[in-house]
Amino acid sequence: MLRWQISDRVDTRLTLQGAKRDGTSTLAANINPTPLGTAVGIDGEDGRNYKVDPDLPIFGHLQSFVISSQTDWFFDSFDMKLLLSHQAHSNPYNYDYDGTSFPGASFIVHRHEADIDEAEIQFLSNEGTPWSDWLTLTGGAFYFKNEQGFDPVELTVGGLDPTNLSSVGVELPEALADLLSSVTEPLLGGVKTPVWSLSNIGLVETESWSVFLQATANITEWMALTLGGRYQNEVRGVAQSQTSVRLLNGTELPLVVWKEARDENDDPHPLSDVTKGFTPKIALDFRPFDDGTLFYMSYQEAVKAHSYNAFAFYLAPAYVEPEETVAYEIGLKTTLFEDTVQLNLAAFRYEIQNLQTQSISLTNGGALSLDTAGSSESQGWEFDIKADIFPSIFGNLIGTVNGTFLDATYTDYVDGAGHDPQTGIFTQNNDFTGNNVTRSPEFTGSASIANTWLIPGGPLEATISYYYNDGFFYAATNDPRFSQPKYDLWGAHLSYLLEDSNLRITLSGQNLKDEFYTAGMLKLDFGAMASLGTRRTLGLRLDYEF
Repeated sequence: MLRWQISDRVDTRLTLQGAKRDGTSTLAANINPTPLGTAVGIDGEDGRNYKVDPDLPIFGHLQSFVISSQTDWFFDSFDMKLLLSHQAHSNPYNYDYDGTSFPGASFIVHRHEADIDEAEIQFLSNEGTPWSDWLTLTGGAFYFKNEQGFDPVELTVGGLDPTNLSSVGVELPEALADLLSSVTEPLLGGVKTPVWSLSNIGLVETESWSVFLQATANITEWMALTLGGRYQNEVRGVAQSQTSVRLLNGTELPLVVWKEARDENDDPHPLSDVTKGFTPKIALDFRPFDDGTLFYMSYQEAVKAHSYNAFAFYLAPAYVEPEETVAYEIGLKTTLFEDTVQLNLAAFRYEIQNLQTQSISLTNGGALSLDTAGSSESQGWEFDIKADIFPSIFGNLIGTVNGTFLDATYTDYVDGAGHDPQTGIFTQNNDFTGNNVTRSPEFTGSASIANTWLIPGGPLEATISYYYNDGFFYAATNDPRFSQPKYDLWGAHLSYLLEDSNLRITLSGQNLKDEFYTAGMLKLDFGAMASLGTRRTLGLRLDYEF
């Protein structure tokens, strides 16, 4: 980072960041096979024992470059801030669809790139702004431009002809069979030509701008009102979506170039659309006591713009409607016992329309597909406690405890897509109303205890931590096969700073019980492809500042 303080009124910073990694992509383990997975010999035991044996060499390369700047101007009656950034990311990789040595489907992503530009300007009130003794103002504008996607991604099926998947238990969708026949059969006078792979280019572009304004007024000495709003205009569409086939002799033939998308009813939809509108925010803060206790309540609306899935091998790009959220929250922040305990409490409720979801199946476009739940509701409460534990006895001993109780359900989800819990076959037009929202555990909590001792040479810090998760579903079907049961994790670290040499030595341990858990999961035709959580890990780290 470079910093240039041009004058007392102008301060600018420039940051350059780059990263490069060469190795493997995600090694996912099939821990719960579907009936299709079981039929081809996958039992899931190897995956649950952290054994992954893909049928192809796995690779993954990542390159990223970020340049950003922040410039601050300080005027007599207001301050101004300008934020600029450009990001370029490239991530070619491959993925074994079934996660075993069985020669099933695999994806090879030759190019997966993102090009992102952002700009934001903020105007902030200061002590010289009129009425600054009771009014605080923030306003500005934001610009975003992005193009990203696959260019291309290739699907192979263990060296088999994708037009003859019945040999591995998958019937070729009629839409794909018709497309392939129209291209390959004429090559040999009506005789079917063997196909090696399918290749898809799917690129999505976005350009958006928004303006925002927020004002906080101190109505009395103990009550403040915040009013805010944001207007956004976001254009998003498909830059390119097309599929080709590669024959056994290496010849590549165009299969289809999509000129229009499809909506959730499979009706035609333009390849570009716009989400625009105004979303408000209102909040009230109350400080009725001299100890600084804060009571607050807020109401806020937000919109997640429409989206397109341009990545599908034989179906038109899918248009997904904007996701709309209404959020309510009330809370308390206070200190107790002569400021030795900090307590935060909050209750919340979220109402979401058109909740955006996703699923993956070879029989539904051959890849990722997007879906929307009609509506969902989430409500709960959370707490956060930080305490100095008997400071007169233990000195710097600090304990923290926090937790969240959550009830999240789909209140209207009648046209859902997913794998049938009984057969494992991917189906559509399912009714998931009343099911739990994915990745929504009923309770999560954590606790830690830490102490610092001043010993010769510098401070010695020790921490013990604990995390608990009540479990959740990865799929809207609430299929136990695609779920994470309850689990807990223990961790600890010991750190010693040699102040004279600016050298820090840290010994750490994660997942000390060696608990089995998943960090993520894809719901696939062959089963639950899980990214497994880190096993018991011990580490030694040296940090030197100069």
